[in-house]
Amino acid sequence: MTIAYFPSLATLAVFGALSAACADNSGRYPTLSARDFDRVQGQFEASSSERQVLLPEPMSLSEVAQLREAIAVVRTRHSRFLTQAETARGLVHAARGTGPEEKNWSLALVAIAELDSQAGATTGLLADLDKLYTAASLEFHEREQISAAQTEAAALVEAENQIIHALAAQLGTPPRSPAPQD
Repeated sequence: MTIAYFPSLATLAVFGALSAACADNSGRYPTLSARDFDRVQGQFEASSSERQVLLPEPMSLSEVAQLREAIAVVRTRHSRFLTQAETARGLVHAARGTGPEEKNWSLALVAIAELDSQAGATTGLLADLDKLYTAASLEFHEREQISAAQTEAAALVEAENQIIHALAAQLGTPPRSPAPQD
């Protein structure tokens, strides 16, 4: 059963009258035409045509001291790592050709693990340098020295990771993470 709905003529007339009332402009609403103050013209003069270049402030004495201490600790840990790496090389050399059931192999694996731990401690110092860099950025201080220290520390960590991967490969154990990409 289909019911056809046809609006009545009266309904259409009411809607038509209401629509016509909306179009009436009897002065109750503001006009949208341009007003006098919309037509104001002119130019503002800049105070100076030169751009002012802002330079970062020098690092504070405490920041310089923190940076020197951090890089000194990185270098000290790297020296300690290299000393341990020589010991580990000897153990790995002695363990070549053996398997996990041999004591030499276990000693070499422990030496590599200690190197990995030492490298992790050095990597942790990169976070300290990152904090110094962030603080200098937020305070608009010079960051070049910090950036150079970060680059040096990252290079030392990369060298340590390469040594660990090489020793693990010589021993025949899988490295802790993918080999570094050249």
